[in-house]
Amino acid sequence: MNRRIVFLDIDGTLTAFGEGRPPESAVKAIRMARDNGNLVYICTGRNRQMHYPMLQYGMDGAVGAAGALAYAGKERIWSKPIPETSFHRLIDAFHREQISCMPECEYVVYADEMLYANFEKFKRKDAGQEQEDDVFHVEPIADYKGEPVYKMVFLGASADSIERLRPKLEDEFQFILQKNMSEDGSIGGEMIIRGVDKALGMLKVCEHYGLSMADTVAFGDSTNDIEMLETAALSVCMGNGSDDAKAAADLVCPDVHSDGLYHGFKMAGLI
Repeated sequence: MNRRIVFLDIDGTLTAFGEGRPPESAVKAIRMARDNGNLVYICTGRNRQMHYPMLQYGMDGAVGAAGALAYAGKERIWSKPIPETSFHRLIDAFHREQISCMPECEYVVYADEMLYANFEKFKRKDAGQEQEDDVFHVEPIADYKGEPVYKMVFLGASADSIERLRPKLEDEFQFILQKNMSEDGSIGGEMIIRGVDKALGMLKVCEHYGLSMADTVAFGDSTNDIEMLETAALSVCMGNGSDDAKAAADLVCPDVHSDGLYHGFKMAGLI
């Protein structure tokens, strides 16, 4: 069996939404795939602090910040932060439209006043897990210390407020919007540097090992996984995935609640 690199999204793929622990069947599949000589990587929008707990389940490394960071084990092998001048341009644009935002750095997330208050209100430990509160490490934006920023999460009062920003920012940033607005009409999403995505992070990992994209297998479930699914040599979408993610994938496995990752690994010939 040829050595391949497997890339796994977290929320909705490795774990169910709101749960901090993968199913035992998924952990078993990861172990079996690695025993067969394959590498297994996380490929997530989360920063290092937020995805680090997932490494305990047998990962060889991670792509984080939606492709702007990559690590082989504990070694950082790729880093593409938002330029400082562009970051300030973003902050000014959000504030003019009264859009709340959260700059994500490697180990800390900063939240403006409204989002920080919401985080403090709803913060809780992942289901059934004993984790320290600072796994999420969210601080008020007033305490921002100038660290490199890799991604921007935002929440607008309406879709119109987001659309007004597009012509001003799309030259440098790509918008990834949530598919469904909340009951109050607000809409959220994330922004990353144009040209940076999970597929680019995958490429940097392949280069590190001297392998090619022809050796990759990707698993995802949502819109921000599409580039990853389209670029991998073989891609699998979870049964609980969005329609556009399923359309981008080669295969669709059962959902995350039905041992989907284990069955997906079998479908992909990894185990």
